[in-house]
Amino acid sequence: GVGREACKRLVSSGVKVVIAARDMTLGVAVCRELQELAPEGYKEAVAEVIHCDLSSLASVAKFAADFLSTNQPLNILLLNAGTFPPNTQQRCTYTPDGLETTFQTNHLSHHLLARLLTPKLKASAPARVVTTSSSLHSPASQGGRHQGGGRQVSCKCATLEELKQEWEACGDGQLLYRNSKLANLLFAYELDRRLKGSGVTSNALSPGFIPSTGLSRHQGPRARWFMRWVMPNLPFKFIATISQGADCVEMVCLSPELEGAGGRYFHLSQDATSSPDSRDEALAGRLWALSDRLAGKHLPA
Repeated sequence: GVGREACKRLVSSGVKVVIAARDMTLGVAVCRELQELAPEGYKEAVAEVIHCDLSSLASVAKFAADFLSTNQPLNILLLNAGTFPPNTQQRCTYTPDGLETTFQTNHLSHHLLARLLTPKLKASAPARVVTTSSSLHSPASQGGRHQGGGRQVSCKCATLEELKQEWEACGDGQLLYRNSKLANLLFAYELDRRLKGSGVTSNALSPGFIPSTGLSRHQGPRARWFMRWVMPNLPFKFIATISQGADCVEMVCLSPELEGAGGRYFHLSQDATSSPDSRDEALAGRLWALSDRLAGKHLPA
């Protein structure tokens, strides 16, 4: 997908990549693929893989500890992984932490990872945090309207009990995904505000709607086939390619023009304006506080 292609671009630009992989077999395979881009004698220096399962907060905390134990600098933290619930999903699924799967995988685990690695980012400054969101974060996005038209669930909740009530009342996989992408933007903007003056910036991006990625892996076989083989060939302007998505990731991670510039959002490598909800500072503050409470014991005292 986009992450794999973006890693190739980063390695080719001289960046060492540390992959956080849930599936270590696949992670090792991608790592070897990246190492093939390096000259002999430098292959081990360009990429490595460490296990991380975003559906487990304990696994995220262990990944952070494992990475910190290597004593490497951290100049770019790319928060790109994501999941999309099946369109046929009628009820929420929950992680072992007792949290809705999409919310935890797409937002909360990224929040926790960034919080745990912030001291290393500051020590490595200049540094960047880059969060992958989606144009679907907005109720008015192409193909993303839903009944009601108001704020989406979860981001406005103050307690876990309220969250669970909203999750159960939703029952819509697309809305759960859209909500997690709104949370990504609220997080990215709030992180940038909190990092002002530290030499670390935070930006967000939408790589475009790319049906050929693995994001549809949890859909039914017909939906996967349609997304993989039919959608990429349809003449819709909102459909992007993996290469176009990787262009956007590469630009936000490496562009000299973004040195010291944070709090911005890019869609397909172009400056964009995200939804009004995503720029609600009070909402972002509440989500940050709630996320810290949900991450709880895994954060330093």
